[in-house]
Amino acid sequence: MHVNRARSLPVLTAVAALLLAGCGRAPAEPTDVTSDVDRERAAYLTSEPLIQAAVEPPLVKPGIVHSNELGWVRTEVQAVLYESSGGTGPSPATVEDEVGKATNVLRTGGWTVHWEMCLPPPQMVGMDASAPPTEAPIPVGVNRADGYEWIAAAYKIDEGVSYFALVIGVLVDGGDAVVEALMRAPNARDPANLFTSAPAALDKDKTCAEDGKVPTAVEQAGTPTIIRDWDPFPNQTQSRDPLQR
Repeated sequence: MHVNRARSLPVLTAVAALLLAGCGRAPAEPTDVTSDVDRERAAYLTSEPLIQAAVEPPLVKPGIVHSNELGWVRTEVQAVLYESSGGTGPSPATVEDEVGKATNVLRTGGWTVHWEMCLPPPQMVGMDASAPPTEAPIPVGVNRADGYEWIAAAYKIDEGVSYFALVIGVLVDGGDAVVEALMRAPNARDPANLFTSAPAALDKDKTCAEDGKVPTAVEQAGTPTIIRDWDPFPNQTQSRDPLQR
């Protein structure tokens, strides 16, 4: 059989070019992927006694890798530990007691409580601006509620992995109150231990959220180190703040 080489050569060349292009090109990177490591860390936090004590099912969000360019979201678990609405509402002392109970659960579970901050209702500027607020500065950005706030931060290192927890209590004008827990873990692409500086444990004698005394001024003690919820653009340093991991 006679083969017209002049006619077949362009076809063979085109096919070879396609095959070579396919072999040389890296496969597209998967996006928005959750690894087994992140699922395991989410399960670890969900099993914590404080989360198990929630008054409703917790919100569990295992870590996600968006892409090499966009970075990743860290594992996060949120839970409501106490809630009250309507009527006269609980007293500030009652809400602080709930925060103290939650913080004690962390302590007994091997967590290091390293920072607490307690805030009375924010001072308001008078209509004629003649009475500006004189509150002490707040060390971290907090969206002030129209009422009392309590915050306790803790971390735990287990098998080389750092876990982070916040207990937040709020009692707003009108009587509504809530105490919540927020826990985070490093993404599988993060260093496993984000608390290598190991902030010192807070002396329980200096804890404003556990002393049973309703705050009348801004109170805080310890080091307010936190794990951020995500790490954008991993090849760049987005935060110069040494208190954020």
